[in-house]
Amino acid sequence: MTMRAWLSEHVLRVVADPVIFERGRAYADGGAVDLAAVRDGHVTATVHGGVPYTVELADQEGVLAWSCTCPYAEDGSFCKHLVAAGWLPPRRPAIRLRPPRTAAWSATPRCAPG
Repeated sequence: MTMRAWLSEHVLRVVADPVIFERGRAYADGGAVDLAAVRDGHVTATVHGGVPYTVELADQEGVLAWSCTCPYAEDGSFCKHLVAAGWLPPRRPAIRLRPPRTAAWSATPRCAPG
C-alpha cells in the first residue's frame, strides 16, 4: 500500500477525534514536526509542542500501527502528535529529515484503514 493510501486524510480522520485531528494538522502546518525517517510503510518523527514527543506510524500488512511518547497516547489513543507526523509525508515528499531526539516504539496495530 502506498503512503498516500495508509496515511490519507480519510484514515487520519477515522482514527483521530475531530478536535485532535485539527490540532495535529495545525502542529504540522506550523512546523512542529521533525521527520527522522520516511519510507513506504514507516514514518518516525519528533513533534514539538510544550515537550518533544517521539512518534512512529507504520503500515503493518494493511493495518495502521502507531506509537507516541505523550501521555494522551499511553492508552493507545491517536493523539495530535500522530496526526501531525502522519499529515506531512504524503503531502510533502521532499521534506528535509532530521534525527529524532528520543526513541520509543511499540508496534501495536490499532485500526485498519477503510
